[in-house]
Amino acid sequence: MTLTKLSPSPPPMFTQDKDYIASRTKAEGRYADLEIETKVHEGLFSLINAVVEKHEDLGAEDRRLLERYHRDVIRHGLGLENQQRKELEITQKRLVRQINEYEKNLREDNDGIWFLAEDLTSVSEGMIAGLKRGADVNEGKVQLTFSFPDRFTTLKYAKNSETRRHYYIAFENRCSANVAIFKEILVLRQEAAQLLGYDTRTSMP
Repeated sequence: MTLTKLSPSPPPMFTQDKDYIASRTKAEGRYADLEIETKVHEGLFSLINAVVEKHEDLGAEDRRLLERYHRDVIRHGLGLENQQRKELEITQKRLVRQINEYEKNLREDNDGIWFLAEDLTSVSEGMIAGLKRGADVNEGKVQLTFSFPDRFTTLKYAKNSETRRHYYIAFENRCSANVAIFKEILVLRQEAAQLLGYDTRTSMP
């Protein structure tokens, strides 16, 4: 299922402001619900389907637009029996909630990884000076978070390849809370595909 995401103005995408993250997540959920409800509008389906069945000689751009709209309404269950359509709508809304929760967890994640200063050769001294200093087992180390500024600077400028590799692996495996959510997203996508008459999600057009 393709969902158009909101593109709010600043704060930027790497903000850790919890109020902003919560508001954005809530707005995205409402917008996605509205999009689902719009795509299951019988009147809209009738209009789009009527144009498709006329087989008019359209330009390439208009043809692509019509095909996209027709595919979207079919993917949202128009053409199914009422009960199946209701089940699909419920599944899609559950899917939206899980996707939003997954993305919210990523935005709220402020974890990081600890390095010795010598591991960060070629990273600007100004950036290193602003990093959190470790204590106890991390004494003598600084923490690189998984925020965009830290990630971009480390992967672009850190001279030590092991530092870049270690950081990249940690970044890709961050936010363990999302593992269960990701599994649920896969299950819900499969359920939606089967309600639409497809064997798997990947067999959908």
